Amino acid sequence: MYFQRIAESHLNDWLAKNSRKPLVIRGARQVGKTALVRAFAANQNLDLVEINLEEDRISEFGRGSFDVNRCINEILALKSKRLSDRTLIFIDEIQESDDAYSRLRFFKEQRPEIPVIAAGSLLEVRLREKKQKIPVGRIEYLFLGPFVFSEFLRACGGSVLAGELESVSPGDHLNKLTSSVHERIVRYLMDYFFVGGMPEAVLQFVKSGGSYVDARSVHHQIIQAFREDVDRYAEGHVADIIRDVLDRIPFEIGHKVIFSRLSQAKSIQVKQAIDILDGIFLLQKVYHTSGTGIPLRRTEDPDVFKAYFLDVGLYNCLLDVTWNDIAGLDYENLISKGDMAEQFAAQHLYLGSGRTDRPRVHYWLREKSSDNAEVDFLRCYRQQIIPIEIKAGKSGRIKSLVKFMADHAAKSKHAIRFDLAYRERFVEQVDHGTTSHGGQERGRFTLFNLPLYGIERIDTLNRAMSGSPNVKSLRR
Repeated sequence: MYFQRIAESHLNDWLAKNSRKPLVIRGARQVGKTALVRAFAANQNLDLVEINLEEDRISEFGRGSFDVNRCINEILALKSKRLSDRTLIFIDEIQESDDAYSRLRFFKEQRPEIPVIAAGSLLEVRLREKKQKIPVGRIEYLFLGPFVFSEFLRACGGSVLAGELESVSPGDHLNKLTSSVHERIVRYLMDYFFVGGMPEAVLQFVKSGGSYVDARSVHHQIIQAFREDVDRYAEGHVADIIRDVLDRIPFEIGHKVIFSRLSQAKSIQVKQAIDILDGIFLLQKVYHTSGTGIPLRRTEDPDVFKAYFLDVGLYNCLLDVTWNDIAGLDYENLISKGDMAEQFAAQHLYLGSGRTDRPRVHYWLREKSSDNAEVDFLRCYRQQIIPIEIKAGKSGRIKSLVKFMADHAAKSKHAIRFDLAYRERFVEQVDHGTTSHGGQERGRFTLFNLPLYGIERIDTLNRAMSGSPNVKSLRR
């Protein structure tokens, strides 16, 4: 059983390009890279020639005088295939060859008419270890993560509800969703928080008729595979520290990373372990920035960051949240346990349904003894910095958000709050005090209150915010 991925549209666009380059799909193990390529080939009626470099040895990749035509012929011969105008070559686990990745440039330069896709789960580690040459300008990328929520909805038979997510747009000013539809989607969201988006876990959840137990069994298998993978890219003490971080990071989700909370090893070693896990997509760093200018990276502090896990379902498994913790709780209390809502938001803001670049995500932190404040995430759109707050329940104070807007009034006019409330209107005006050289002044910003499950449409929401909605006022 295969559930269609939104990322397939990226592959369709890539195939149609006149100046197509070999495509490398990157992402953590078991997020569905191979299944995506196979489904894409079938849907496009392509003749898939698939090799897996964990199992197949292509000797031409290791030759000093590499010849792309000899390589193609060797691949075709191993798979008993003939070249045609519908051939798609797929090189899976490309990191297993020391030279295959750097050889991709020759497919672009000498045989650009043949579509070539490569994938590798530990590619980033191997590139650093072997110091392989990166074929700059000769390849394209697709970064793939777990299922996003709308993909999960469709897999569970909620295609109509997934279509309703398109109604989540502040540009309409009024919420087109009814309260009953909203509540139904939130129930699926509760399922997603515990099943997550790892394809095999979703498959077992659907096949079992909605069993958390069957999904959790898959989670344990995936986590064990991740732990065993450590020995493939680290040794001795470094491997032990990486496993320490894997065990402890779920308890630090949403908080500034303090190395001593993750391991008793030296800080520089813990940082190295985090960097490795971030490199292979098991962790995602979210960096602090002052938010005083664009791009956000210009005022980023690389030593101050939060970390999130690959998937919310795996996160709950690592926390050992069991069926007994789930049963009998209403969804608001359930989602408020831990930092599930923030983990959910982070993975959607990061890779979402597939990206052609690997984004750098940011947040804002002010640490003062008498006036601490933190905004969960920051995004840029059209030269404006947009702060984003994530609330687990149906309401919540936005004190930190107001402080950020007061401090950054010149750069930020819009803000977003994602929560679980049902509202007839998405938009309101918020007044705040702001300090300038002339003293205390009043400021105002537009706050978009949106359902948490709509976060995967953040780019569409940003475009909608460029309008001038008719909104009500809210004074604070």
